[in-house]
Amino acid sequence: MARPYGTPYTIPYGIAIAIVMFAILVYANSSGSISTGFTGLASSAAANGQPEVQPTSQPASQNADWPRYSAIVQRVVDGDTVILSTGESVRLIGVDTPEKGQEGYLGAKQFLASLVEGKTVSLEADVEDKDKYARLLRYIYFGDTFVNLEILRQGYARALSIEPDTRYTQLFAEAEALAKDSRLGVWASGEFQCLGIFSFHYNAKLDDNLYLEDEYVTFRNSCTDQLSLAGWRLEDSQGNEYSFSQTIPAKGQLTLRTGPGKDTTEDIYWSQPKAVWGNSGDTLTVWDSAGKKVLEYAYPE
Repeated sequence: MARPYGTPYTIPYGIAIAIVMFAILVYANSSGSISTGFTGLASSAAANGQPEVQPTSQPASQNADWPRYSAIVQRVVDGDTVILSTGESVRLIGVDTPEKGQEGYLGAKQFLASLVEGKTVSLEADVEDKDKYARLLRYIYFGDTFVNLEILRQGYARALSIEPDTRYTQLFAEAEALAKDSRLGVWASGEFQCLGIFSFHYNAKLDDNLYLEDEYVTFRNSCTDQLSLAGWRLEDSQGNEYSFSQTIPAKGQLTLRTGPGKDTTEDIYWSQPKAVWGNSGDTLTVWDSAGKKVLEYAYPE
């Protein structure tokens, strides 16, 4: 039926919406005022059907499948470990900072402390909840800073990808590559030192001289190749010396105990008649077979 003359013409609702959407798209294409937000390369997670991650110093947009929760960082243990106000220990995922005695240890620890110590942060888990040392495995965010990523960008650590916690592996690898190219932090010398101190128990329980097996230092090989210590030697500030002959597996550990015992692949014995390490302070130094100082750690820090 014909529309009476003078009656306003009404555009059907569906057509009106289509016209408006078309106009928005035309405007966006011409002005660039609307962005998809994906400005970088896709992460390796995308290949597994996970959302893409932007390679930027900012944290990835929070995903409903990756919930975050708030916590207070009571203190920083080292460059990649913190203690929460609840007493729980948190190991940052994807980063490996220098151990005690390695070049860059204090710098990494101080940098992390400047970012999170005494502050309320957001924590995000990946697949595994804890590591073999019962530490929570987490990504840490403070405000607009993705802490794990920032440590790598500034050269305080190297990227460490361990299955199955690999959500940001590509992002971390890119950050490490930039720090390497810029010779930042641990990359200033062009290489990452392998031998470090994982744990130092210089004050044995009760009387040090009666519990010599409880006075020990645990070394860690943080590299992906085995590390031969043949011809290497250790010395304390009093001139007590130990000569190594062992090999530490890739990513492995070796514990030197002060007292007597039978050597194994994981524990070796100094066979000293009394305690070596001073409880109030001492210095541990290690030289390689060529006489180059590779490790020095003085305590208290």
